[in-house]
Amino acid sequence: MKHSYTTNSLVSFLYGECSIFTKLEVEHWLSENQAINQEYETLKTTLWTLPKVSFKPAKRSIENILHFSKHNCMPAC
Repeated sequence: MKHSYTTNSLVSFLYGECSIFTKLEVEHWLSENQAINQEYETLKTTLWTLPKVSFKPAKRSIENILHFSKHNCMPAC
């Protein structure tokens, strides 16, 4: 079965969030196609230049969400 290359495949590969099949497929694409390799290098450079941030919601926000879900749960819960 032939699969086609997508930018999403490259992004998943970069983040290490792809299956072993996709990983092997992307590695093959990169070794066979200079244009894909160039796009991969551009994505990789962009990824490393993004600021490293993490977000942490306020404790009260988490409490509100938990309270809402506890009192507004569907009957299957």
